[in-house]
Amino acid sequence: MSLLDLKKKLADLNRTIGTNNDTQPLQTTNLKYSNQQTSTKYNHTSKTPEEWTKELEHLSKNSGNEELLKAYKQAVKSMIIESHKGNIHFIQIWFQLIEKLLNLDLQSAKRYYQIVKSNKIGTSFAQ
Repeated sequence: MSLLDLKKKLADLNRTIGTNNDTQPLQTTNLKYSNQQTSTKYNHTSKTPEEWTKELEHLSKNSGNEELLKAYKQAVKSMIIESHKGNIHFIQIWFQLIEKLLNLDLQSAKRYYQIVKSNKIGTSFAQ
């Protein structure tokens, strides 16, 4: 699985992570959500957390960088969990972390993860 394939997966996740009032996809710019006061719901036509987990486990078996894929898997799972809860404020944090991971900036991603964990930003990500 190449970096380009992983970036395509992130783009797919970005398109399917939620909808605004169940009619229009959330608009993103540079992985940042627009500031809207509407609630966000998980798009149930997209992959389930279990499907993402299975796909990411497959990726981890076919890649030489286990640590990178482990961090990517954690970030995606956390983002999906928060999207189910409607916490769009935290989704931006995970997109930033995943972007760092997909750019193979593992050291920066590790530092970012530690900041998030130490500040207990979000619920599932800091676990």
